[in-house]
Amino acid sequence: MQYHLNGYTSGDPHVAQATASHDPAQMPAQVDVLIVGCGPAGLTLDVEPGLSEFPHVILNQARVHDFYLRCMANGARRLQPHYGRALHSLQVGAGPHPVTAQFTGPNGPEVLQARYVVGCDGARSTVRRQIGRRLDGAAANQAWGVMDVLAV
Repeated sequence: MQYHLNGYTSGDPHVAQATASHDPAQMPAQVDVLIVGCGPAGLTLDVEPGLSEFPHVILNQARVHDFYLRCMANGARRLQPHYGRALHSLQVGAGPHPVTAQFTGPNGPEVLQARYVVGCDGARSTVRRQIGRRLDGAAANQAWGVMDVLAV
C-alpha cells in the first residue's frame, strides 16, 4: 500500500509547481532585490545553499549560464531575466523601496523601485558609476573574447 501526502502527481521532479506567472516583457514596478547584469555572476546571486556538493568547479560559461536559466524557468516563480534593457540611472531615497532605477527598454523608458541593488554588470559597471564608487585595483583597457570551440 502506498500513501502520498497530497495525492499522486506525475511529472518531472526538477520542475517546481508554479506559484506565479512571469512575463519577461513587462518589468515589475517594485522588487526587493534588483540584480543588474544577467551573466553567470548575476544569475549566481540568491541561489539556495547546497545546490551542489562541488562549490568550486570550473565549467564553460555558456553551460553555467544555461543551467541557471533552466533552474530559474523551472522554479516555482518561473523567473526569466529582463533582457534588452540598459540601466540609465539610479537614485537612492527613503521608504520601503528606496532605490529608483531608470532603464532604457525595448518600448522606451522604464522605472523600477527596489529595496536593494546588486551590480553584476561587469568591469564598466553602470551601477558602480551611479553610486559614485570606483574600481579598486588595476584594469586593462583591451578587447578580449571567449571562444568555446572544437577544433577539427
